Amino acid sequence: WVNVQSSLFTTTAAGRITYVGQRDLKGPVDISLGLTSAGGGAITVKFYIFKNGVVVLASGLDAAISGSVAANVSQPWQLTFAENDYIEIFIENQTNTTNIIADHATFRVL
Repeated sequence: WVNVQSSLFTTTAAGRITYVGQRDLKGPVDISLGLTSAGGGAITVKFYIFKNGVVVLASGLDAAISGSVAANVSQPWQLTFAENDYIEIFIENQTNTTNIIADHATFRVL
């Protein structure tokens, strides 16, 4: 992950985004991913937003991907942040043990 611009948030190279504002803040979280299967075959994946290390189950989104063409998937969401809350994205292979490649990703908060 590369932080392009931030205000009231800090980011890590691993993709964790932490709110550092002093007042609670409710706002949008937009995620856009390009995913492919490392093994080349078709698989089903699911990605989730995690807040403070806990999955936001309702944020889960299924996508069918393969190794030949990146599937572009996106998810708009909304969360309320308190100081030091952090969010992350996790992607789960629901078909087999083939690795998943995120060839591009945008994670926009507010």
